[in-house]
Amino acid sequence: MKKLILKTFFFFLFLIPVQVFAGVLGETAVFNIEATHDLQKRNQVSAEITLISGNAEFFVDQNYLLSLGSQRQSFENNLKALADEFDNNIYPKLTDFFGKEWSPGIDNNPRISMLLIEMVPLTGGYFRTQDEFPKTQAPESNERELIYLNTLNIEKNNAKSFLAHEFQHLISFNQLEKRLQKNDDVWANELRSEYVSTILNYDDPFATSILKQRLEDFKQNPADSLTEWKNELSDYGSVSLFSYYLADQYGAAILSDLLKSDSIGIEAIEAILKSKNISDTFSDIFINWSLANFFNNTLNNPAWGYKYPSLAGKFNIPATMSFNQYPLLVRLSLKDWQPELIKFEKGWPPTASNLKLEFERPDFDGLFEIAYLTFEENGAAVFNKFEMRGKNESIFVKDFGGKIKSVLVLPLSEKKKTKFSENEPVSNLTIKVDFAKSIQPIISEVFPNSGLFRGGVSVGVKGENFSPDMKIYLFSQKTKKYKLIKKFNFIDSREIKFKTPRWQAGVYDLVLATPGGEIVSQKSAFTYFKK
Repeated sequence: MKKLILKTFFFFLFLIPVQVFAGVLGETAVFNIEATHDLQKRNQVSAEITLISGNAEFFVDQNYLLSLGSQRQSFENNLKALADEFDNNIYPKLTDFFGKEWSPGIDNNPRISMLLIEMVPLTGGYFRTQDEFPKTQAPESNERELIYLNTLNIEKNNAKSFLAHEFQHLISFNQLEKRLQKNDDVWANELRSEYVSTILNYDDPFATSILKQRLEDFKQNPADSLTEWKNELSDYGSVSLFSYYLADQYGAAILSDLLKSDSIGIEAIEAILKSKNISDTFSDIFINWSLANFFNNTLNNPAWGYKYPSLAGKFNIPATMSFNQYPLLVRLSLKDWQPELIKFEKGWPPTASNLKLEFERPDFDGLFEIAYLTFEENGAAVFNKFEMRGKNESIFVKDFGGKIKSVLVLPLSEKKKTKFSENEPVSNLTIKVDFAKSIQPIISEVFPNSGLFRGGVSVGVKGENFSPDMKIYLFSQKTKKYKLIKKFNFIDSREIKFKTPRWQAGVYDLVLATPGGEIVSQKSAFTYFKK
């Protein structure tokens, strides 16, 4: 089965309708086309209306029709089947799910134009936004609601998938760009188009489906940036799987809601979830999706696997890099929203020790998160994450090679949330890995140092060598009892914050305990008052 790429061209211009009448069978027209996708590298083609259905007029390249000879009847039979599928399944279901296309549109014709031409083998079809504008504003416009399809696929079962994919783009133009005056990020527009196969029940049988091909494309480059769009096979693989994951976790309606949001792309997803009182950020979703590709099993965490039957438990994406000899220096150049999973495994012979991972960002610009899991010998996986607020941050993994058999790290660049291009800048990161003793934390300041016994006081702690996997306790000098601070905010290695729990009046020590076993305390760090 050949790999296929679908291309979309986006422009934003002022809309002015032009007067065009509905076509009739046998009518011909000259179309401007994309030479890069044309098999003969043409930029214009003369085409004839070969079939008219309830919702579409099908134009076919006249030269191609002449070349068919005795095979023309077979071609027209396949075209009729595609037209019936569009009228009876694709059009009603996708307009119900996403909304309608612009109709009667720029050409005052309620039927959509479909242009079938010979394209290069790896092209399924395309849609050009410029066709929705008059020639006075877009000289190469065909002034139609127009979808381009490759004649090479007309006999294949996936022809309907390509048509449906491009029809979503036509709908999105009306719903988002024309109605809300917003240009979507390409990756988000393609995300919706990749999910239409499920809406239309095209994923069964899986073995011959577009989804199966997208999964294979993703496997070839699983560390491809989700948001950078080079129009390569791996781009489609990434957004395809991400669309299924989003629908699994939050319901398929989130994809249609993207066309109703005042925001676009990542910001739209976060706004939709917030409106439903869901606290997950896009960073949370992306990290969980990356781990779902790695585990694809919801037993440890319902967010770490797919639910869609064709994907659930059917594949696992290994770490893009694995190491088992230390010391080690890993140099990374990461695009925004790139799922780079790095695994550090115990070496041979196994020696239990503390493993230190030191992260350094020489350029230090934009948001950067480090998510990591420690895997125990019994199979348990413990998840942690923190934001890099400084140029250097370190974590220590206690008993690595003993109780802990491996560490999985996902460093994530999050500089941008919108306006992504085909060539995004990189963020540089180095990871120094070595066996080392834990560095004892140092407490230099606790502020404020008092509050009411009811708790809820926001306390800041400044010092050195803090880590996100520390334990924080308050120790009562009177009762000699400890109270664990169950949740704290790791700002960076020099600052942490937490809210005081409810406890009885008295004077308390602040105690920090590292995974490596070091314990440090500050006497009389906080005082609870009755009133």
